[in-house]
Amino acid sequence: MSPAALSLLNMNRLDRTAVSVGTFEDQRREDYEYWMSRPARERFLGIEKLRLAYYGEDALRRFDRVFEVSQRGEG
Repeated sequence: MSPAALSLLNMNRLDRTAVSVGTFEDQRREDYEYWMSRPARERFLGIEKLRLAYYGEDALRRFDRVFEVSQRGEG
């Protein structure tokens, strides 16, 4: 894995000393409240971290950009 990918994955480590018991609905609400309290940049980095964890090195590839030139109609 590239150094950039490792750096992103190691940014935030899970604190395994904090444990709580609740319902899935409680967890869903708490997750939503937490992420909505974070700045947009941090939320975006969280998504990138999940994307890297799921797709691995393939997540670092870029999509091909495809452009099409069209003529405007007279009007």
